[in-house]
Amino acid sequence: MNLNNQLNYDYRSIVHLDMKPENILLKSKKSYSIKIADFGLAKLLKSDEESRIMVGTAEFVSPEIINYDPVSTASDMWSVG
Repeated sequence: MNLNNQLNYDYRSIVHLDMKPENILLKSKKSYSIKIADFGLAKLLKSDEESRIMVGTAEFVSPEIINYDPVSTASDMWSVG
């Protein structure tokens, strides 16, 4: 399962907010399966309200975080390209 599929499938209403290479782990040396680590900044999104956040690692934050616009699960994808 690739990163995009895992983010969209497992974490539909959670934004990680600190997605960076150090937080993307391989399950084993012989596998391409991944695990996502460090949910310390993660936030549960509610469908009936917008969330604006000013957290994350400076080198990896998305434009909506910098501009203080509402975040979504797409905000995490900015960090991993």
